[in-house]
Amino acid sequence: MWIDTSTPPRGPLIDWDCELPSKAIAYVDGFNLYNGIHDAFQHRYLWLDLVKLLENLRPANDLVTVKYFTSTLLDEPDAQGRQAEYIGALEAKYPGRIEVVMGRYQRKKMVCKVCGVQWTSYEEKETDVNIAVEIVSDALAGKAQSLYVISADSDLTPAIKLIQRHQPTVFAMAFFPPRRKSDELLKLMPSSIVIGRQKLRDAQLPEIVTTDSRAFARPAKWRPALFEDAGPIDLASLGASIPKPGAHVRDHQGSR
Repeated sequence: MWIDTSTPPRGPLIDWDCELPSKAIAYVDGFNLYNGIHDAFQHRYLWLDLVKLLENLRPANDLVTVKYFTSTLLDEPDAQGRQAEYIGALEAKYPGRIEVVMGRYQRKKMVCKVCGVQWTSYEEKETDVNIAVEIVSDALAGKAQSLYVISADSDLTPAIKLIQRHQPTVFAMAFFPPRRKSDELLKLMPSSIVIGRQKLRDAQLPEIVTTDSRAFARPAKWRPALFEDAGPIDLASLGASIPKPGAHVRDHQGSR
């Protein structure tokens, strides 16, 4: 079958005529990406090689730096350990190319309006501001000609508008995490791509990343062999149709 590819498909997601410049910097909203992957695929693909992912998505560019924005988790020592192991693996594999920018978590006391149960919730602070500051600073300083944002946070819209107004030659692009999209960012960006399952699968870190002094291993909870062929999880078959007291509260808290 012959397919005429002389006229590119129309649609808002891909700018087929864009010629990408050479140097690029990426800005990764860590928890926005984590939550998107987790919602779509549970713990599969969380051991993600960010540099490889971006190079696979846009191979024509020279990816200079990946700036990873996150915050240290509170009151979850196991999750803190997995987070530290992951960041350590990224920094070990790509020394000098991964830059971690830390925000902070804030505790909030919550009360369930259904049953009156109280619990502690956590709100990440500063990440969107940190991303906005870094992306505007890098654009105005001319550090790269392409700026990639892995996030679907609409709070980044003012920063993108500022860049487009003062540095119109800079190419800005959004990579939306699975099950995440921002209509505001989509309208502003010349190209927007939703990160699909195959891209995530093809960009996993080695099971163990080593340096001269230590090794960083994929956390057991993140090993894909437990999930790869399982398909969607049928919660009803696991008894989820009969919630236990307080289960709706635990749903708010989540699990990492």
